[in-house]
Amino acid sequence: MIWRLLPALCFVALAQPAWADYHFDCNSKDDRLAIRGCTQAIASGRYKPKSIARAYTRRGQAYAKLGQYRQALADLTQAIALDPNRAFSHAVRGNVYSQLKQHQTAIEDFDRAIALKAKYAYAYVQRGLAYFGLALYERSIEDFSSAIASAPSRIDARFLRGLTFEQLRQYGRAIDDYSAVIARRPRNAKAYYHRGYSNWSLARYSRANADLTMAITLDRKNAHAYYWRGRIGAKLNRYAPAAADYKQAIALSPNSVQAHFYLGGLYYDNKRYADAIGSYNRAIALEPTYASAYWRRGNAYRQLRRNRPAIRDYSSAIRLVPRDSRTLNNRALVYWRLGERGRALADVDKAIEVGKRGSAKQRARYRNTRGVMYRKSGRRGEAIEDFRAALRLDPAHKNARAELRRLGAAP
Repeated sequence: MIWRLLPALCFVALAQPAWADYHFDCNSKDDRLAIRGCTQAIASGRYKPKSIARAYTRRGQAYAKLGQYRQALADLTQAIALDPNRAFSHAVRGNVYSQLKQHQTAIEDFDRAIALKAKYAYAYVQRGLAYFGLALYERSIEDFSSAIASAPSRIDARFLRGLTFEQLRQYGRAIDDYSAVIARRPRNAKAYYHRGYSNWSLARYSRANADLTMAITLDRKNAHAYYWRGRIGAKLNRYAPAAADYKQAIALSPNSVQAHFYLGGLYYDNKRYADAIGSYNRAIALEPTYASAYWRRGNAYRQLRRNRPAIRDYSSAIRLVPRDSRTLNNRALVYWRLGERGRALADVDKAIEVGKRGSAKQRARYRNTRGVMYRKSGRRGEAIEDFRAALRLDPAHKNARAELRRLGAAP
């Protein structure tokens, strides 16, 4: 989610050189016009090497903004050859390398730019982005912090540092940076969105909801904001608002696998099993290897007593995640319902084996499942052993306690 925001920022706030002696529109803000003007300036023979270097830099920058990176690199390299001590040219070429995901090469250019201009906030920001691309997040934070120290008014550095803290799951520090951005730019929808997400991650649901609502107010097309507000609604058992938010997220981003999946979960929790299956169908169509979607759809089929489709879905989930104890346990229950007792016991045996590292409540559930199967098979002693094991794992397990009473056995 975060990295998709970063490439668009690589060419933000590049200073346009104001060259009083240039003609031919080389310093135009229109990139196509600038390319034409700079080409004329370079070919004119009228200017000194440093001025020609500036023309190459501006043309290279224009090519880069138009996505013509090969031409951009050629021009910027020529500019640096003509005037190697101009920090701006190194910074622009570093941007191009970042766009090409050649982050280490980009960092070398930014290093040179900073060596030439010690408090070059722009170069610090761009080098921070390059380090982010290499997943060197602590170095990213150092560079964004240097940019802020050099130019406290740079909102982009503060926002990007917030994104990096968010990536590191240091949500409190991320919130501090987003709040600083909002204080300066109270209509910055992205800052509200990311602060909302960070508050969600800290289980501060009321604050998260307020932030996401503001993000939506400022940007009605932010599908992610609707999705996460839907997650909050579901968490707080606000069914109707959550469903509306998931549906709006899907309307804005029809291929959002997670929005379909969690809408299915909302339907499931409200016993709308057929609707849940429809949502899981769409999630699986978009992501055929989504094991959890198969598992959840299998659960919905099981609730509707559609046993064979449930088995097929559980089997698909197990092929994708062979050691998923939850799915093995649930498939065992359906096999038992179908009278396939050997398969049922084999599945629950494996669930107990592979679920040893699961929570105590999960492990108790599996032992209880097998205990019921043993009791129904007339294997009283083994059933008692499993129910007692379930109670040791989860003393509050009511079914295991009731089963022991049924068998006339002490807990």
